[in-house]
Amino acid sequence: MFPGLTKEDVAKLSEEQLEVIARVALDQARTKRELEKKAGGYTGSYLIPIAFLAIASGTGALRSAEYLPFVLIGLFCLIQFHAVGINKRIDAMLKLMALPPEERTQPSGSFAETPHGETL
Repeated sequence: MFPGLTKEDVAKLSEEQLEVIARVALDQARTKRELEKKAGGYTGSYLIPIAFLAIASGTGALRSAEYLPFVLIGLFCLIQFHAVGINKRIDAMLKLMALPPEERTQPSGSFAETPHGETL
């Protein structure tokens, strides 16, 4: 996380400096966790289409030509909803890929561990 910082350097730092480093590390870990959550998917990817089809089928909108404009508008909104969700996932994945390799492979929540498994 802080590549040039050794244990000796950390021992020389004041409380305020250690607090700032801890805040930065915590912010980075939170950001990474949020990006991983966004990249993982979203609930609406399957709930919204099911609800749309249930409502359209229940009202008979799929069998009647008079409801066709409403079905098409609903379908257009559904497509836009999914496009926004997919774009958010892609953005999150690109941000995760932009992280340095050592941070990318490190599991969330283990930012305070040394390579030997010791906790700082």
